[in-house]
Amino acid sequence: MSLKQIIKTGISGLIFDSKQPRKILLIKREQPPYHNQWSFPGGRLEFGELIANGIKREVKEETGYLVDLIGNNYNINEVIRQDSHYLIFSASCIIQSYTKEHEQIHSQFFYLDKYLGKDANEKFNISEIKDEESIPNFHQILQKMLKQDFKIEPLENKNFQ
Repeated sequence: MSLKQIIKTGISGLIFDSKQPRKILLIKREQPPYHNQWSFPGGRLEFGELIANGIKREVKEETGYLVDLIGNNYNINEVIRQDSHYLIFSASCIIQSYTKEHEQIHSQFFYLDKYLGKDANEKFNISEIKDEESIPNFHQILQKMLKQDFKIEPLENKNFQ
C-alpha cells in the first residue's frame, strides 16, 4: 500500500455566534487545495485524538475561538481527488470565549437569514457566497448540517449559488 492509498481524516466545525445564533463563522483557506475559498474552520485529525477534541483544537488554532460542540452528531463528507481520499467529520459548535493566540487566517461571520426563511437585508449573508468562492459542496453540506442538528428543512427551490 502506498501513501496515496491511505484515507486521511479531516475535521471541521460549523461555528455559531453565541450572541447572535443566526450568524456562523467561516474562514478563507490559505493553502491549496481550495486556496482563497470560504470554508468551515478545520484541518486534520491528529493520531490518537478524539474527533471532538480535534475540532475544538483546529477552531482555536485557526480563529482564536474556544467552542463547545452542540449535540453528538457528526456530518461525514467524503472527498476523493486524484491524489487523496479524505473523510471529513464536521460538527456544529457554539462559541464560548476568545483567545488572541491563533493563526492569522481571514475569518468572517455570515448571516444565515435566507436559510432560515427570513429576509436577507444584512451584509455578509451566506447565501451570497457563490460555488466558485467556496469549498466544493459548501451549500449542500451546510443545509445537511442545519437539517441534521436543528431540523431546519431546506426552503423550496433554494438556489443560493
